[in-house]
Amino acid sequence: MKQNVYPIAPLIVSVTHSDGFYTAVCDDLHLVTEARTLDELQGRVWELVPDLVKLNGLSLDADSVRLRFDLPRPLDCGKSCCGMDVGWSGKARQG
Repeated sequence: MKQNVYPIAPLIVSVTHSDGFYTAVCDDLHLVTEARTLDELQGRVWELVPDLVKLNGLSLDADSVRLRFDLPRPLDCGKSCCGMDVGWSGKARQG
């Protein structure tokens, strides 16, 4: 008999920018990392996910983890760049 599989809510990755670096923090993964660009930061976070799941003994399937990157938004830009929801495939979906 097939069991119902429910999607796991995305884990929140808070992103800040200071002194030329972007910093990502995710309490659920025990993650803190930084990079000069958002693309580099996102790549680093995804690189670390499988290791952090294993090292921290988290009850998550690393291949099914979804992340929501809460990005800084300049007050004067007029664009909504916050709340980027990204699945393991690395393809972004605005949420």
